[in-house]
Amino acid sequence: MDALRRTLERFPAYVRTRGADYFHRRRVGSIELRPDTIQAKVYGTRAYKSGWLWNGSEAIPQCSCPVGPYCKHAYALALAVLREHDRGGGVGSATWTERPSSSVATELEEWAHRHTSAPSRSLRVVLGLENREDGPGVVLEARVTSPRLKDQTRSQQQIAQMVYDAQGGRRWLSPPQARLARLLAERVRGLPERHGHTIEVTVVALNQLLDAFPSSPFVTWGPPLDPHLAARAGVVAGARARLEDGLVDVAPVCLVKGEAMRISLAVRWPDGRQRGLDEVVYLYSHDDLHPSLVLAEGGFWRVNEEPPRALLMRLAGDAGVEVPIKGRERFLELLAASFDSVAEALAPLTRVHRTHPIVVMELERERLAERAALCRVRSRVAARPGRGRGVRARRRGALGAPHRARLHGGRVWRPWRRGSPRNSPRMPRALPPSNPPATGCWTCPIPIRCATPGSGCRRCRW
Repeated sequence: MDALRRTLERFPAYVRTRGADYFHRRRVGSIELRPDTIQAKVYGTRAYKSGWLWNGSEAIPQCSCPVGPYCKHAYALALAVLREHDRGGGVGSATWTERPSSSVATELEEWAHRHTSAPSRSLRVVLGLENREDGPGVVLEARVTSPRLKDQTRSQQQIAQMVYDAQGGRRWLSPPQARLARLLAERVRGLPERHGHTIEVTVVALNQLLDAFPSSPFVTWGPPLDPHLAARAGVVAGARARLEDGLVDVAPVCLVKGEAMRISLAVRWPDGRQRGLDEVVYLYSHDDLHPSLVLAEGGFWRVNEEPPRALLMRLAGDAGVEVPIKGRERFLELLAASFDSVAEALAPLTRVHRTHPIVVMELERERLAERAALCRVRSRVAARPGRGRGVRARRRGALGAPHRARLHGGRVWRPWRRGSPRNSPRMPRALPPSNPPATGCWTCPIPIRCATPGSGCRRCRW
């Protein structure tokens, strides 16, 4: 009863006034009690069947009148129920009558009758596209056709009333349309509603609708359709709302215009196709359990991977973000190794040359400053943005001290050695010949004859 009193507070003031008038004028008939519902006929201009449904946590009004379920008939019935409860009435009271349970044969007959009877109403959902302050959005309209109505829009309360009628055994809707009505009553409840009929759908509710009706004739596109958004999405009025099977990724792409490079976002399909965010309709989801959606080529695509929200807002512009020249090489190398879209964009600008080492030398452990790695490059090393010509070979000595040798055009530039002046220039030294002479040292700039061939130079101890 507490849940019933809380629900009565949601009724508008004028509905409560008229419902109280019906209650005091004894317009409520005999109350019929069921395990989870209470029903009665309320007599006004016509006799309408009203009721209240308990779902375990709240009381939901139901009424067969055109205004229901939040109408004066349901409010009058609630007042009658509360009065009987305050008086101590219950199941045994004369005002309350419990409906006897029907037999299996009776239920089978009712099912057979509903199966053969044609539905008198039809329900369909029309989706539209519009621009909002936070980006593109989807709106929904529920439209009903009956002997008295022709494709008329319905409000959330009227959708709930249709669900109640379907649960009461009336075959006003076909089974798929009855499921659609129950889905709408559960998922769009409480969403913003404009002009009493147009509902702003969230990405969560849209995911649930597409899961239940992925390509159904009951869910189609229609006005309002923003022309610009409809062209990007590839949808037209009257087409079905499709949910595609594949998943897409929102990944960075590199745009090269002359010497300038920019990073922006694009939607990438599994087959390698990609389109910029300004060419599709991107619907971001704030719920981790329901993915974001991309509307392109006339269908909805679920997003597998996307950047964080803050980064997405910064990169969502048409121009993207310019890559600074300083540190460009390292930045682009990291992106190319992580995202195929960046690697494919940089592929025409990248040349790879194979190198082959021809000399490997093991030197004495105590002469760490004089170690060098000698190699010959088969072809000239290509220059990259931010890097000079040449290759740097980095190695680590036995004591953990790093030493470097830089190769330029077949020459080795050795680092400063201990004992030489700090301001002395670093002289280039030629690579060793294939067959070094046994009578001299090929590493020293001044030829000095060794005491014993192959025993090492007395001057440089090579």
